[in-house]
Amino acid sequence: MFWTCARNRGDVENISLRQIEAFLAVAEEMHFGRAADRLFVSAPWLSHTIKDLERSLNVDLLIRTTRTVELTPAGSVFAALAGQVMRDLGTAIKTARGMNGSYRDALKLGYTIGAGLEVVPRLLRTYHERRPEVGIETEEFDFTDPSAGLRDNLVNVAVIRPPVGLAGLVSVDLASERLVACLPEDHPLASRITLKVADVLPEPIVAAPVSPGPWRDYWILSEYRSGPAPVELTHLKPPRRPIHCLT
Repeated sequence: MFWTCARNRGDVENISLRQIEAFLAVAEEMHFGRAADRLFVSAPWLSHTIKDLERSLNVDLLIRTTRTVELTPAGSVFAALAGQVMRDLGTAIKTARGMNGSYRDALKLGYTIGAGLEVVPRLLRTYHERRPEVGIETEEFDFTDPSAGLRDNLVNVAVIRPPVGLAGLVSVDLASERLVACLPEDHPLASRITLKVADVLPEPIVAAPVSPGPWRDYWILSEYRSGPAPVELTHLKPPRRPIHCLT
């Protein structure tokens, strides 16, 4: 097996993964005997393999004496970069093998507009680190479905802003946010540092359709009103955007 790169094929076509593995073992152990034991090979074979690597690279990676082994400046840089390549390759192999049939049963994650800006990327990274063999499909939902797909069983789990009025849901608080009023810059209340609920009750409001129920009632402040709700403006409805990802 050879590590090859189309853009600089001549530089690497004679370098094997085994040579890189041998060099990294010595670079970490700083001892040929310990590195050989770790790889279950002989010390002479290890030394010969690394010399072949140095010839292919046309650079000295190690300074050898009868008692010590040290990295050259080039060896230190190569160890750091090659080590990262090997780790990335290991992750790629593990992920590819895990996708053998498992991606068809990928976890489906929904999230509502704005609810997943900070939370979703962290969730994806953490989940992929713990379950790299499982694919993840994410989909953004607009305000017509504040349950982000849970209502119609389109997703397995969702990042939402409650309440959604669905029975049987198991919820976990991921984050808390301050409740704020979004106003035009030239609005009379825009210069205020703080607002009371009573200040905004007479104002027109951007609202979701009636169907979301408890979620809509919460955001138009129904519990604070003794009279009818304010004039409602039609909200913008962006298209749903399915995203298929592993990270």
